[in-house]
Amino acid sequence: MTTTKTKNYYAMTWQNGQVYVTNTGKRWGVTYYRFDSARLRAAWCAGGGANIFSSDYREDVPEDDPGLIYEINSKFGEVFDYSAE
Repeated sequence: MTTTKTKNYYAMTWQNGQVYVTNTGKRWGVTYYRFDSARLRAAWCAGGGANIFSSDYREDVPEDDPGLIYEINSKFGEVFDYSAE
């Protein structure tokens, strides 16, 4: 039996620019998104804030990112599916 794993692409948006909670190192004000293609993710990221201090700054996230993995596995974590409508 062969199982096919679908490749997922992830990105995040920073609500108030890149902000970290200094005593834990965890990201603050981040929302994660899942995309079906790298092209769709790149287009979405390009529509965000202009620099890392901008609200709604967007960047891609690798599948093995610890913050992303935490959100995927967390009882309260959320990763939103993004699709072009």
